Amino acid sequence: MKAGFLQLALFVACAAAIVPAHAQHAPELGAGGLSCAKYLQLRDAGDAQTVALANVHSWAQGFISGMNVAVLDARIEAGEKDARLFAQPDPAAIGAHLEKYCAENASKDVVTAATALWTSMRKAQLGL
Repeated sequence: MKAGFLQLALFVACAAAIVPAHAQHAPELGAGGLSCAKYLQLRDAGDAQTVALANVHSWAQGFISGMNVAVLDARIEAGEKDARLFAQPDPAAIGAHLEKYCAENASKDVVTAATALWTSMRKAQLGL
């Protein structure tokens, strides 16, 4: 029970820290600072923007990996004996999530979309 509470607390703390931190420093995020509206434009541009769209997906995959490692490190530091790295979604799932999230939230940005995916994955993996 204590380990489950600790996982939830770490999860919430990490997710809560990311979104407000990016709000003031979006230009430093690279593809993560891209608006969802711009992401949708890249998607709709077709072959001319395929590389740019792949870069956004790659950025999101790296962001999710970084969040996973940060949580693992925190869990190890907290003394969890069974701490392990969370599963990483496949690139197609990341792309599908970004498309759906951005279509529904065009005023948001890619880092917020990636954070939403990471948050939903953690909840599912922790059984929350």
